[in-house]
Amino acid sequence: RSDRDWSSDVCSSDLGLSKRYGNIQANEEVSLTLHPGFIHALLGENGAGKSTLVSMLYGLVSPDAGTIELAGKPVQLKNPAHALHLGIGLVQQHFSLIPAFTVVENIILGQEMTQSGFLTQKQIASRLQQILDQYDLKIPLHRPVESLTVGEQQQVEIAKILYRGARIMLFDEPTAALVPAEIERFLASLNRLKAQGIAIVLITHRLPEVMAAADEVTILRKGKRVLHQPIETLSEEAIGAAMLGETLEDTPWALPETGVPFFEILQDEHSA
Repeated sequence: RSDRDWSSDVCSSDLGLSKRYGNIQANEEVSLTLHPGFIHALLGENGAGKSTLVSMLYGLVSPDAGTIELAGKPVQLKNPAHALHLGIGLVQQHFSLIPAFTVVENIILGQEMTQSGFLTQKQIASRLQQILDQYDLKIPLHRPVESLTVGEQQQVEIAKILYRGARIMLFDEPTAALVPAEIERFLASLNRLKAQGIAIVLITHRLPEVMAAADEVTILRKGKRVLHQPIETLSEEAIGAAMLGETLEDTPWALPETGVPFFEILQDEHSA
């Protein structure tokens, strides 16, 4: 991993992004740089500011201060449609699919190809199949989404973003609702996206997934960036300590004081 070219930045917020909601400073001068073909884990406790940062990178909210650069040029993301147009896609924990629509209909919704006012179904199906083959996504194009597993629906979301030409993909807690077998397939999909030069942000609370998939790690705590390092320089323990701001040895603890027993189960000496 350390032999990869870190010079070809695809997206950065080196002039750190800040966002405040009332009295809460959600992000304070947070810098983040994404590279083609790298998986960047964005970590922190609940409320650390991860989702706010990703929302700014996807045009869902505007930063109060700071600059986002794409391929070295400053951009102001107006909304998610603008972000998608610039090649930035977001896969959220809760999918935005229409259950009764087929996979094809969900993927092309709002991006329909037309010829003399009619959909060119063969062209659409051919283009989609090329994307599925390129990224080894195993989803039936003509089945309704409501008949698919959660893992398959997630792949539909990925295909929908790839169909729109995304080169930067943001994943917000993508494995929270997946069973272990689906998590394995998802991590394999991440590696295939990475191999195709996609820049990836992965938000997760599951440290084994971080150790298995990430190339670099950024940790937020109380809205500030407190760590950014290549994954090979870190352990799960070091990541956990940075997220919490303390080590297990630093955490005071003691056995609670006990009083008169409220309930006891005793062995009958005659049954021994």
